[in-house]
Order: sequence, then structure tokens, then C-alpha cells
Amino acid sequence: MSTLHVENLKGLSSGGNANKIIVPSGQTLDASAGVLTPSAGQIVQQVEYFDDATFSTQSTSFVTTLCTLNITPKFSNSKINIFITGGGYASSHQTFKGQLQKNGSNFANYASEDLALYSTVAQHMGQTIGINYTDQNVGTTSSVTYAYYVKSTGGQLIYFYRNYGIILQEIKV
Repeated sequence: MSTLHVENLKGLSSGGNANKIIVPSGQTLDASAGVLTPSAGQIVQQVEYFDDATFSTQSTSFVTTLCTLNITPKFSNSKINIFITGGGYASSHQTFKGQLQKNGSNFANYASEDLALYSTVAQHMGQTIGINYTDQNVGTTSSVTYAYYVKSTGGQLIYFYRNYGIILQEIKV
């Protein structure tokens, strides 16, 4: 095995493949032992969690659902796209609300809850949600926890369930 030491690779400036460096078919550029720096807008990493276990609560304060996930950003100025899906159900006549939190603090664009899981009903009610947020500047390379919280405003039993999940994508700025 031989090693080539260079500072820059540059394709030819003219011809059919001008300004390209081509890895031929059947060959692999393996950067697994090093660091491959992504360009702006590329997905750096993705983590996800899906489940179909039932989560229920009667709490009138926000409590975390099982829709919780950690990510350790590779770049402190990255964006994090957050995708959440799931279902809410009120077992009796009441109100239920949802809220996305980052490291245990409200992260929604609203003062106290989001409108994706927000219901005031006079009957049994279920609804499916699919929401996404973007953390515009994650601000750290330490682990960050994003979690979906729910609460019952009347103290009756509510559920967050039915094939719920959370996907976190780190996007290079």
C-alpha cells in the first residue's frame, strides 16, 4: 500500500470533465478513518426513534412522552430539523395540549404550547399530529435532548400513542 501526500487536488480546467475529480466506477473513496467536512446545507447526521407503546397521563403540567431523543451535534452552528409524529386521544370531555422542549425548556414558537396537539372538546377526541421545527442555531457540540411533552388541562386521562416518532437531522450551516 502506498500513500500519496498532497494539500490540494484540482481537476483539469478544460475538457468534458472540467474542474472535476472523478472516482472511477468500481472504486471507493474511503474517508471512514478521517473527517469528511460537509458543505453548507448537507445533512451531517440523522437519529430517530419510533415506537407504538402507549403513553398516558393525567398530569395538568407538561410531562415528557416517550417521543424523546438525544443528538450530539458535530458543529455548534448547525441547524437541527426536528420531525415529530404521533397521536393524541382524550378519554373524556377535556382539553389536552402538547409542547416541544429542548433540554427541558419550551422550544415551540408559541408561548406555552403548540397548536399541533391542542384540543378543547365536549366529547371523546383523537387526532394525529405531524409537525416539524428547526432549531436555527443549536449552539453546542454537547448532547442536546429534544422531547415532546403533553398535559391534560382537566386532570382526566389522555394518551399520546399510535406509531409515534421523532427524527433529528443535523444540517451544516
